[in-house]
Amino acid sequence: MFRFIIIFFIINFYSPVFSSVKDQIISKIKKIDNLSFNFIQTIGKKKEEGNCIIKYSKKIYCEYNNANKKIIVSNGKSLVIKNRNSGTYYIYPLKKTPLDLLLDKKFLISKITTLIPREIDKKYINFEIFENNNKINIFYNKDTFDL
Repeated sequence: MFRFIIIFFIINFYSPVFSSVKDQIISKIKKIDNLSFNFIQTIGKKKEEGNCIIKYSKKIYCEYNNANKKIIVSNGKSLVIKNRNSGTYYIYPLKKTPLDLLLDKKFLISKITTLIPREIDKKYINFEIFENNNKINIFYNKDTFDL
C-alpha cells in the first residue's frame, strides 16, 4: 500500500511540470510567424550545410552552401528542389513529404498537446511524432523553449 501512495505522489508531482512545459512551448509556437536557422544535414558520410527560413503556414526557403548551390522552396502546396548550377529541379506535392507536417503550426500544436515530452541530456525537451509512416522528432531548448 505504501508503494502505491509513493507512486501516486510521484505521478502527481511530475504531471504538472510536463503540463507547464507543454503549455509554454505551445504558447511560444503560437507567437511565431516565421523563423530562420542554420543546419547541417548528414546523409551517410556526406554532410551538407545551409540555412532556412520558415514562414507559417507551410512556406520554406532553404539554401545549401555546397557545390550544387541547391535550394528548397515551398509555396504551401508544392515543394521544389533546384540545383542552381545545372538548372535541374524536382517538384513534389508538399502533402507527400514530411515537411507538410513540420510546416503546419496547427498540426504541431495539436500533437504536442497530446504527447508526453521527454527530457534529453537535461538540455532538451523532445516530442516524437508518428504520422503517415513518418517518425518526426522535435527538440526544444529546455530553458528557452526555442526550437
